[in-house]
Amino acid sequence: MSNNIELKDLWQKKIAEPPGVNEIYQLVTTSKKQLLKKTILINLIYGATSVLIIGIWVYYQPQLLTTKVGISLTIIAITTFVLAQNRLLPLLKKGKDSVNLSEYLVQLKQIRQKEVFMQTTMMNVYFVLLSTGILLYMYEYVAKNFRSIFVAYGTTIAWIAFNWFYLRPKSIKKQQEKTNSLIEKLEGLQKQLEE
Repeated sequence: MSNNIELKDLWQKKIAEPPGVNEIYQLVTTSKKQLLKKTILINLIYGATSVLIIGIWVYYQPQLLTTKVGISLTIIAITTFVLAQNRLLPLLKKGKDSVNLSEYLVQLKQIRQKEVFMQTTMMNVYFVLLSTGILLYMYEYVAKNFRSIFVAYGTTIAWIAFNWFYLRPKSIKKQQEKTNSLIEKLEGLQKQLEE
């Protein structure tokens, strides 16, 4: 019985090995590459969406001003979001050859600041402009009878609300946890190296 207690005491006193420097650098590099790929994918998808929206505008020639304003707001929302997202590109490309821990930490903190800006201010602007644009655009095509207005607007507003209240916070939380985890690992490694 005394052997079991001694083993438990030894197990509780054991300090876990911290992750190695190369392992943490690899995590940071992988994370930055994923964010870079995500930014490029956003550019491609939103660019194609903008071309499609402009094509619809040219092909169908909307008659009402609300439709034209709606299309314009949608394109402004997409453009604003893409331009803000692209502000991350210099940080994601910078420091590939650098092996300085302090620089990695500063870059990650700058990325986190820009992510917070994207997730709060820019996402709010994007959702407001996009939602308003879509709702204005739809008016010309669903205004023919009350039932179509109710179904189309109800479905669209429900989808926007689902994205706003469920998907957006979940995505933000996941990204923040990932970035904060990397920063904590780098700070822990920096403290160990200082000691």
